[in-house]
Amino acid sequence: GIVTVEVSATDGGFSTSKVEYEFQPSATVLSLQPASGPSAGVGVVKVVGEHLVSTEPLCGFGLADPSYAEVVSSVLAKCEAPAHEAGMVSVEMSISGAGQQFTQSGMMYSYTEEAAVVAISPREGAQSGGTVVRLALSSVDADVSGCRFGTIGPLSSRALGGGAECASPAHEGGMVAISASVNSEVWSTSELAFEYMSSATVFAVAPASGPVSGGTVVHVMGSSLVGENVLCRFGLEVVAGEYIGGNELCTSEINSAVLPSNATGLSTMTQRSEQCMGWVEVACMSPPHAAGIVTVEVSATDGGFSTSKVEYEFQPSATVLSLQPASGPSAGVGVVKVVGEHLVSTEPLCGFGLADPSYAEVVSSVLAKCEAPAHEAGMVSVEMSISGAGQQFTQSGMMYSYTEEAAVVAISPREGAQSGGTVVRLALSSVDADVSGCRFGTIGPLSSRALGGGAECASPAHEGGMVAISASVNSEVWSTSELAFEYMSSATVFAVAPASGPVSGGTVVHVMGSSLVGENVLCRFGLEVVAGEYIGGNELCTSEINSAVLPSNATGLSTMTQRSEQCMGWVEVACMSPPHAAGIVTVEV
Repeated sequence: GIVTVEVSATDGGFSTSKVEYEFQPSATVLSLQPASGPSAGVGVVKVVGEHLVSTEPLCGFGLADPSYAEVVSSVLAKCEAPAHEAGMVSVEMSISGAGQQFTQSGMMYSYTEEAAVVAISPREGAQSGGTVVRLALSSVDADVSGCRFGTIGPLSSRALGGGAECASPAHEGGMVAISASVNSEVWSTSELAFEYMSSATVFAVAPASGPVSGGTVVHVMGSSLVGENVLCRFGLEVVAGEYIGGNELCTSEINSAVLPSNATGLSTMTQRSEQCMGWVEVACMSPPHAAGIVTVEVSATDGGFSTSKVEYEFQPSATVLSLQPASGPSAGVGVVKVVGEHLVSTEPLCGFGLADPSYAEVVSSVLAKCEAPAHEAGMVSVEMSISGAGQQFTQSGMMYSYTEEAAVVAISPREGAQSGGTVVRLALSSVDADVSGCRFGTIGPLSSRALGGGAECASPAHEGGMVAISASVNSEVWSTSELAFEYMSSATVFAVAPASGPVSGGTVVHVMGSSLVGENVLCRFGLEVVAGEYIGGNELCTSEINSAVLPSNATGLSTMTQRSEQCMGWVEVACMSPPHAAGIVTVEV
């Protein structure tokens, strides 16, 4: 109880200050939890007893300096064990007297060698747990009470040949630290890790990419993927999967080994392993996800997910902005340039209406090239698929017009001057063809205009000879035709004098003809071209312009105009023959 403390005075009697002193019941220590710990100390020991309430509690471990205790209640206090060499020490409490007096309960605490893990075997096991792991310890005298895998512990252990062995608990895939304890309270520190491996393995996924909007059916090929509820994980997103099937054979093997043990002399370590051959397939629908690359894993028959790290790419949604050209012949074959956004892909496809998709050539993220397939005349939508093997296409609504082909079946006139300007009328295979341009040989597209179920174009300048003439409905794809337009020279040679000369050349040859006038007259002997000189002559040339009114699709009437030139008389040009091999050649001016 509480009493007052007074002191006698020099004049006799006692003081009357009434300063209090408390007589406390004697404390008793009944048990320690744990009753042992590593010699490094640092572990918290729970002291169970009676009358432990105090304002200045102390714990004493053997002859070590007392340390302050944390009183939880009158029957429980917590003490931190100091470092001490291996051995038995008494643990007592002082609840008053500033450590002058301690309990005399005789409770003993055992300091043991630390159980630092220096090696483990095996270093990996199934996520379902059950792998028996042998731990080699830093001290053969360490009496291990438990193991811990990551944060899971304490787990039961047994002594085994200077070490210990523990069964791994179930855990998701990955690396976890493994540690041991001599009292299941203080755990050794170690850089050793145990890897949880899934029996499931992913070999490949197809397709390997899809849009960020999700919805792509991804086929996952791998091993040990069978389960009642198959799950697929895209990055951190888990979705339900469906087992498709495959051809796989799995066999199990149980291995046992007899090892020395501290307790019984002999101990049996058992481990189960499974081997699978072949493959199976699971289908999963990709979830919505931000653009980027993630790994795809599948749940295994033994729980957890595979750790194969097979990649799948979420790609930004593509958009089609324009088509160049926006129309083409119903026969297809023309190349259409698709302008858009996010068009980069390893498996791009173009879709024209309901026709089968065709592969596209990606030029850049904003340009792709597609070959238009054959299709009946009319409007169709053109969309792109940049991933998902054509499962999903853009929804941009860009339209492409299929028109009747513009095959040239007749032309009039069939010849004209090399200087160009001859208006040529083209009769087409279809009166509904909307011709956008003409081409003479390789020169085109040239402007055209509709004319009475056909079209007309002005011939460009071109050297003499025959050239194919064709038309197009989009100035990209040109019709094929056996019709040809002949470029006729306005110049005409009547005769040459002399008509022969030596192979060494140097003969002045006088050439008589019509329309030979020019600032730079040239003469050609076979393939050899030399300069000429205009001499003179007597020639009269007249020009005539002919017009004709013809029916037209657009206005009902159309005027076709053609210019022609007629010359009478002759002129003379002098040329010096070049060196040449013996033989006969033509002379043109």
